[in-house]
Amino acid sequence: MSKNIGKTPASAEKEPLFGFMPRNVKADQVQRAMEHELNAFTKKPHSAQYMKILTARKKLPVFAQMEEFYNMFTKHQIIIVVGETGSGKTTQIPQFVAYSDLPHTKGKLVACTQPRRVAAMSVAKRVADEMDGTYTNPADNRTVLTARYSTVQLGKQVGYSIRFEDMTEPGTTFLKYMTDGMLLREAMNDPTLQRYSTIILDEAHERTLATDIIMGLLKSLAKRRSDLKIIVMSATLDALKFQKYFTIDTPAPLFKVPGRTHPVEIFYTPEPEPDYMETAMRAVLMIHRAEGPGDILLFLTGEEEIEDACRMIKLEVDYLQNQDPDSVGPIACIPLYSSLPPQQQQRIFDAAPPPRSPDGPPGRKVVISTNVAETSLTIRHCLCRGSRFLETKGLQSPHSCRIVAGLSDFQGISTATLYTEKDFMKELEEQTHPEILRSNLANTVLEMVKLGVKDLVRFDYIDAPAPETLMRALELLNYLAALDNKGNITSLGSMMSEFPLDPQLAKMLIVSPEFKCSQDVLTIVAMLSGTASFSYPTWIRPSYRMKEADAAKQLLTVPDGDHLTLLNVYNEYKKNEYDKNWAWNNYISGRSLAQASNVRSQLQRIMERLGLNLGSVEYKNQTAHSENIRRALVCGFFMQVAHKKDDAGNYITVKDNQPVALHPSSGLRSQPEWIIFNEFVLTKQPYIRTVTDVKPQWLLQFAPAYFDLSLLPDDDTKRALQRASNQVMSYSANLFDSTGRTALVTGGATGLGFWMAKAWVKNGVYITGRREQKLQEAVAKLDRIAADRALYIVADVSSQDGIDKLAREYSSQETSLDVLVNNAGTTEYDVPAPGAPLAAFDQGAWGRQLNLHSWSPAAVTSALAPLLIEAAKKGEGRGNVVIISSIAEDMWPAASTMTAYAVSKAAEGALTKILANKLVAHGVRVNTIKPGTFPSELNDITNPSSTSARAANVVPMKRNGGADDLAGAFLYFATKAGAYVTGQKLAIDGGFGMVLNGPA
Repeated sequence: MSKNIGKTPASAEKEPLFGFMPRNVKADQVQRAMEHELNAFTKKPHSAQYMKILTARKKLPVFAQMEEFYNMFTKHQIIIVVGETGSGKTTQIPQFVAYSDLPHTKGKLVACTQPRRVAAMSVAKRVADEMDGTYTNPADNRTVLTARYSTVQLGKQVGYSIRFEDMTEPGTTFLKYMTDGMLLREAMNDPTLQRYSTIILDEAHERTLATDIIMGLLKSLAKRRSDLKIIVMSATLDALKFQKYFTIDTPAPLFKVPGRTHPVEIFYTPEPEPDYMETAMRAVLMIHRAEGPGDILLFLTGEEEIEDACRMIKLEVDYLQNQDPDSVGPIACIPLYSSLPPQQQQRIFDAAPPPRSPDGPPGRKVVISTNVAETSLTIRHCLCRGSRFLETKGLQSPHSCRIVAGLSDFQGISTATLYTEKDFMKELEEQTHPEILRSNLANTVLEMVKLGVKDLVRFDYIDAPAPETLMRALELLNYLAALDNKGNITSLGSMMSEFPLDPQLAKMLIVSPEFKCSQDVLTIVAMLSGTASFSYPTWIRPSYRMKEADAAKQLLTVPDGDHLTLLNVYNEYKKNEYDKNWAWNNYISGRSLAQASNVRSQLQRIMERLGLNLGSVEYKNQTAHSENIRRALVCGFFMQVAHKKDDAGNYITVKDNQPVALHPSSGLRSQPEWIIFNEFVLTKQPYIRTVTDVKPQWLLQFAPAYFDLSLLPDDDTKRALQRASNQVMSYSANLFDSTGRTALVTGGATGLGFWMAKAWVKNGVYITGRREQKLQEAVAKLDRIAADRALYIVADVSSQDGIDKLAREYSSQETSLDVLVNNAGTTEYDVPAPGAPLAAFDQGAWGRQLNLHSWSPAAVTSALAPLLIEAAKKGEGRGNVVIISSIAEDMWPAASTMTAYAVSKAAEGALTKILANKLVAHGVRVNTIKPGTFPSELNDITNPSSTSARAANVVPMKRNGGADDLAGAFLYFATKAGAYVTGQKLAIDGGFGMVLNGPA
C-alpha cells in the first residue's frame, strides 16, 4: 500500500489558496495567499510592482481589521460597513470577499456598485493593479504589461460596467465594479441576480435613486436567496440608518473602519464671497505660488464653470510665467465631470508636470470637478464650492465637505471652503436629501414596474418618496403609453425599458420607424445622451477665437432647431470619416462626437435586437424629412413644450406656466410660436436649451390626452392650441373639400349609387339610368338636401349608343366633370344543373354581366376622358374615376350562386389598373371601391333568407354597411385627400374579407 494515501500532494500545498474553505477563511490565510510567490487567481508569479503596492495596502486602516471582517462576513448575510474616505474600504473589501467567496471557482461574480461612472472605472483600474495587473512605469509614465507575471487584467479578471461601456469578459471576470444603475438594469432581466455571490453597495450615503431601489430589492431578495451576501458601505454615520433598515430577524452588524491617519486642516473664508468663481481662481493661484508640492482639487457646480475655470487658470499662469518665468511653476488643469469619455477621466491620475528647472518652483496638477470626485480620488489640497439648487437656499452639505476632507494622500491635507464658518455650521443643511426625494422618478418607476413591483407606494423604501412624486412619474409614463391606465407595463413600455435612456428618448427611438427617420433620430438621441447638453462640450468657443468659432457654428446650424443641428454636425463628422482634425477646425469637441458615435452603435444594437426598422428614407424634399424627424421628437418630448409669449423672445412652458428664455447657445434663427426643449437650465434667469420648432397640430395629433383642451386652464396657451385645433379641423375639411366640383354617377337613382349622389349633391351631381321615373324620384329626394343641385340624364350605359348619348348631353351642360362614378350594375344568379357539380352556365347571363361590369365602365370612361383630363389640369385632386365593384371576387363561398357576377367584378379589378395606367400621365386617377353587405336593390338584406342577410351574421363588425361607410371611402378617392392614390382597390366590408369561410 502506498505511503501517500490520505496525504495531500506536495504540489497542492504550494497553491496560494491551499486549505481555503469558501466563506470560512481567516485573515492569516488570506495574507499568506497575498504574499505567496504565485498569484492566487492566475497562478503566475507576482511582479515586484505587486509587492510594492501590497506594502502600501497594508498601511490602510481597513487592512488591519481583516480578521474582524472575516469573522463577521462568515456569520452574517448582511453587513453594514462605515468608514471615512481614505480608509481603503472601496478597494480592499471587495478583494477580501473575493478571497472568501472564491467566485472564480463557481462561475459567480462579486459586484461592487458605485454611484458614478468615473468611480467605477478608476477603482476597477486600481484594484486590477493591486491584484497585479497592468501598472504604470513611473520613469516614463508607460503602461506595462508583463506576460511572465500574473497580469490580472482590467476587463478580464477585474472589470467594470457603466452605461454604454462594458469592460468585462463572461466566464473570466469575477470581480466587477459597476454603477448602481447598471445593476438595477441587470435585475430587470434577472430578478434574483443569480450571477452574483456577493453584492457590495459602496457609497450608499450618496443615496442615489438606483442605490435606494437596489437596497429595497436586495432586502426582499435576501429572504429568498440565503446564499447571497450583501455588504452596504457608507462614508458617514448614516450607516446606523442602513443598519436599522436591514433588520430582518436581527439588526445587521456594523463593521467600523477607523478614520484617516493623517492630519487635516480646514480653512474658512473670513466673510461671504460675492463671486465664488473669482475667489476660487485666487485660491488656486495662491496655493500654487505659495505651497510646496501637491495637487489641488477644486469643486465647482457644472461643466461650463469647470471648462471656464480651466481656461482662466491656465491663462493666468501663462501670464505670470511671461512676466517672470521663475515666479510660478507649470500647471496642468484637468476637468472632471460625468459626461467626459473614460480616457479623458483617466487623466486625473496623470503625474503633475515637472518643474522647468531643477531649482524652479514645482509643477502642479489641478483637478476641477463636479461632485463626481467627492468619493472617487485622493488629492492633497481641496477647495469646496457648493452647488446651488432651485429648491434650496443652501449650497452643499457639511456632510459632503467632511467627505472631501478625506480626499487626500497620507502626508497631510488642507481643505479650504468658500464659506464662512458660520455659514458652514449653521446655514447649510447637514446632509443633502436622498435623490429619491428630489428627482423625477419616471425612469425609476418604469424599471420598478418591469421588475414586477406591484405596489409602488408600499414598496420597502429606506426613505419613501412623496405619493405625488410617484403619481407624476406614473402620469408621465401613462402619457408616453409606457403604462396603461391600471399601471401595468405595456409592450411599448417593456421595449422602452430595454434602452438605458430617459423614457422620452426611448419613446422617440421606438416610434421613429413610423416616420421613416430612425437612423436620424438614433443620431440625435446619441448626441443628446453622449454630451448631456447642446451647449458645452459639443461646441468649443475659446476666448481668443470667439468670432471664428461663432462663424464655424453658424455654417453648421440648421435654422429649424438645435436637434437638427446636432444631426447635421454628426453627419458632417461622418462624411469626413470621423476625423478629429475636422472637428477641431470647426470648433467642435472631437471627444463629444467620438462618445456620441460609441453611444449610437450601442443603441443601434438594441434597436436591432428589438426588431426595430433602422431605415431612413432619403427625401428629395428635405422639408418633408425634417418635419418627420420633428414629429418623432414631439412623440417623446410633448411634455417639454413652450409657447411664445411675446415678440421679445420670451416663452412660457405649457406644463407649469414657467416664463423662460431661449438659451444663448441656441441656433434658432427665428422665434417660432411653439418649441420643444431638451432641458431647463437655471442660471441668472430660467432658460430652455436645445430647442426645436414644432407645429401645434403635431401636439394635438400625437399627444391628444395630454393636450385635452377641455382640461387645460383658460389661458393664452389654451387659446393658441384651440386656434391650432380649429386649423387642424379646417385642414381636414380642406383635404375632403368638394366645393365647386361636379360628379356624374351611373346607376345613381337607387342603392349605392344614390348614396354617393347624396354625399356629393351640395356641389352638383348628375345621375344617369334607364328609367326616367326612378331618376325623377331620386332628384326630388336630392332636392330636399340641396335644391337645384341634382340633374339627371336618361341613358343606358350597357350600349355604345347610350354611352354616346350620355357623353353628348353631359358635354352640352357647360360644366366640369371632376368625378365619374361607374356604379351601374346588376346581378344574375346561376341556373342549377340537377345532378351536376357545376351550374348550367348561361351564355347570355355571362355576356350581360361582363358587358355591364367590365366593358361599360371602360367605354364610359373612354367617352368622358376628355372632360376628366380637362378637370385634372386644375389640380387639387380633380379628375377622378371611381368604380364600384364588390367583394364577391374575393368571397368565393358567398359568390357560389352568382358565378358570372363574381367573375365580372374580378374583371373590374383588372380594369382599374389598366385605366389607371393609361390615364395617370394626364393626371386622372382611377380607383375601385369594393362594398361588402350593403342594402341595395340587388341584395335584399331585409330578407332573413337572403345571402346578404346571412352574411351579416359573420361580418366581424356584426352589421351591414351604411351610407356613411360608403361616403367616407368615396370622398377620399374623389377629393384631394386621395390625390396620391391611383390604381387601388379598397374593400369597405366591416372585416368580411378576413373571414376565411364565408356563408354558403
